[in-house]
Amino acid sequence: MAVDLNDYVEVLKREVTPLGQDLFSNVGDETFVGYLADALWEAMLDGLVDHKWSADEDGLIPDVDGEAFPRESIALLVLYSGIRILRLRILNTSTRFSAKAGPAEFTQEQSANALTEMLKSLDDIKKRLLKEEDIETVSYLVDGYTVRLGL
Repeated sequence: MAVDLNDYVEVLKREVTPLGQDLFSNVGDETFVGYLADALWEAMLDGLVDHKWSADEDGLIPDVDGEAFPRESIALLVLYSGIRILRLRILNTSTRFSAKAGPAEFTQEQSANALTEMLKSLDDIKKRLLKEEDIETVSYLVDGYTVRLGL
C-alpha cells in the first residue's frame, strides 16, 4: 500500500510550530505535502534515501517490489522539510521595524535567535545522519595480487 504524505502533514506542522502557536494556519495542506515531496528528492541527493522511491503530485509514494516506504525515512522527510521551512521563515523574519510620525515614535524588534537555534538543531541532526551514513558505507578493497592468485 502506498504511503500518503498527506498523513504526515500534522507531524510536519508540529515540527515547525512552537507549542501554543498557530503560525501556519493560513497554509494549505498541499503546501506541506509539497515540502515533504521536495524533502524526498533532497534526501536522495544526500544518499539517505534509495533512488527507487518517488512521489507523485498527490504526495503518494508507491510500494516498490512489494516494499513500503520505511517509517524511518518518513521521519527523515519531516526533518528535511522542517529545515527548509524554518530556513525560509528566518529569511522572511523582520528583525526591526521603526515608524515615526511627528513627535510619536514606534519601534518593534523581533529576534530571529530562537528560530536560528531551532534551525541549527535540525541541521545538526541532519549532519549527524549524514556522518552515520558515511560510517555504515561498505567499501571493498581488491588487491591485485589476490586477483592474480585466483582467490
